Amino acid sequence: MSIISLHAVLWPAASSPRRISEDGQPIRDAGPDTLYDRDLHPAPVPFILIDALMWFIGLWAASALRLEALALSFDLSLDGAGTPLLGLLVLTAIAVAVYTLLGRAVRLHQGRHLVGSFDEMAPLAGVVLATAFVVTATNAVWPEQMLPMTAPVIAAPMVILAAATVRYLVRLLAARTLRVLREAQAEPSRALIVGAGDIGRALADSMLRDPSSAWKPVGFLDDDLRKRHLRHAGVSVAGTTDQLRPAIERTGADVLGIATTHISADTMGTLTAVAKELELPSKIVPPLNEMIDGVHHTDLREIQPAGLLGRRPVDTDLSTINELLRGKTVLVTDAGGPIGSVNRPRFDAAAV
Repeated sequence: MSIISLHAVLWPAASSPRRISEDGQPIRDAGPDTLYDRDLHPAPVPFILIDALMWFIGLWAASALRLEALALSFDLSLDGAGTPLLGLLVLTAIAVAVYTLLGRAVRLHQGRHLVGSFDEMAPLAGVVLATAFVVTATNAVWPEQMLPMTAPVIAAPMVILAAATVRYLVRLLAARTLRVLREAQAEPSRALIVGAGDIGRALADSMLRDPSSAWKPVGFLDDDLRKRHLRHAGVSVAGTTDQLRPAIERTGADVLGIATTHISADTMGTLTAVAKELELPSKIVPPLNEMIDGVHHTDLREIQPAGLLGRRPVDTDLSTINELLRGKTVLVTDAGGPIGSVNRPRFDAAAV
């Protein structure tokens, strides 16, 4: 499937341009690069035609299995010489009509779900099974049987598998094509992502699917040993957080992205210290309550001191405290700690 065919089956994205030049002006590409203006939403007509072809092939294959012959006869009903072509066309037309109407009811071809996503599989399977039931009933009540009675039932899983395969190939090819086009324009930074959970995987997906992304995920770090063999979108787990140095050497990463909410301040401090020693920039995703629209690579930010402390910084109003303690004798406990060491030059400590 070429870039031109991808243009035919993917619906155009929003009209607003996605890429912005350094001077703030929108960039629109000509030629094949207009694939940047496509999203993983299905164009209705092409997918309806593809699914119609799947129904024709599925019903023919199911009938051939039941009759144990691939031959076609130019009849409307079964005559024992093979699958009746006219009967096959009639039932295919009924199947396509019912399938299209049911698909419209659940917005199967109108972009409710991204092409090739798991969310799309449930409504796809439901619509195919319901269509198979209607076709079976039609074949049963028709005056002359057009196909073997169980043919629509056998055809249903074939249609589901074929339609799902086509959608997955479209999704896979679109992602790879966008990646190639992006890398041909500028070499992206190689990002090593800390956390292979939902947030880390979503961050990797954002980097791979957004043409404006300046990052390319090259590996994950995760302390959950159950994920040591995990591979997501072609990106594998390179080790645990204790293996940061060898993971950087192996992946050639030049930026560290922390994408997990389950990380201690000590671990974060160690990671950032090693990254600083290796002159590797460190970024972190914002808190979950700030990611309203999901995880996106543009949300990555610099690590704040509060993240390293593992708590919110205390904002002390020194002027108010000064007025409160002026002229009084103050006992400072834990004078060797951070609070005592900071305040020791400001107040005279005395034992009471």
